[in-house]
Formats: sequence, structure tokens, C-alpha cells
Amino acid sequence: MPKGVQIEKWGGDFTIRRRWASVNLIGRTAIVCLLLNGLVGYVWHSLSDQGMPNIFKIVLLPFMAVGLGMTYYCLACLLNSTQLCVSNNCLTVRHGPLPWISFANRAVPTSEIQQLRCTSKWHSQTGSSIGRTTYQLHALQSNSPPVKLLAGLDEDQHDQVIFIKQEIEKHLGIEDRRGREDSLT
Repeated sequence: MPKGVQIEKWGGDFTIRRRWASVNLIGRTAIVCLLLNGLVGYVWHSLSDQGMPNIFKIVLLPFMAVGLGMTYYCLACLLNSTQLCVSNNCLTVRHGPLPWISFANRAVPTSEIQQLRCTSKWHSQTGSSIGRTTYQLHALQSNSPPVKLLAGLDEDQHDQVIFIKQEIEKHLGIEDRRGREDSLT
């Protein structure tokens, strides 16, 4: 079982819990978060001692908002986990304890799941060869568009995606039919 993944079984159901924390993810954001928040705090404190004009307060507001957003992001990465609860009727995906906008909780009837597919996605600046790969897990349904179950896993977490896919397929009795888009397994 890959690091950061836990399985809990009871009866015919089971839950796969995946922690969001990763050294790459937390390391990158924590340093920038600390530097940005420290800089904004220092500038605010030193200018407020000198009777800061309102225009400086207005200029610093976007930086404060970004700093707060990055702090929330760091906390979510440290505290959050994704739970995939698999029963005979439904596959439920939940994220928490902190709410996260881009990852909505969802439920997919297991009778509709035809296949699970792992994919990779390359992220880079326009015209740059430097970037990073992230991994996703989708449930392909018979009469509906694919449902994203997991997304944004870094390169050091690709074994988690494959493991989770195989465990769900084994539990639901889905035969692994690799398509050309199933780029990881």
C-alpha cells in the first residue's frame, strides 16, 4: 500500500482515505506563503508606525488577500484528505475537513461505472519545456460524461492513483480494460 493511503473495510463496503500532504506540494507553497505574509506584515507594521497613508493600505490589500489564500491552501494541504467510500450501490468522494472549491463532494452509482481511467496532465508555461505532471482518476459511466474522482496528484503520488484504481476495480468486479488514454497502468 502506498504511503499516504489507508483502507478501512467493514462488511461489503470499504473506504480509501488519501492524505493531501506531499513534500513537494507543502514545500513549494509554505516557503512562498511565509515570505509573502512576512513581507506584507513587515511593510504594514513599519508604515503604520509612520502614519501610513490610505493609498498604501489599498495597495497592500491584494497582497494580503493572496497571503491569506496561500495560508488557507497550506492548511488545506496539511489537514485535508479525500475519502472514497465504495459500497455495492455507490462510490462517494468526500474532501475535508476544510472546504475546497475545486473538489466538490460527489456520489456515483456503481451500476453506472463502466471503467476507471488514470490519466496524466502536463502543466507548463507557454513556450517553456519546464513544467510538472499531475495525475487524475476518472470514472467512466455508461450514459454520462466521465466523473473526476481524484485530481492534482503530483509525480511522487502516481502510485497512489494506480493503487486506488486497482482496489476500486477489484471491489466492484470491473475488468481492467486499458484504453489508449489510460496512461499510467
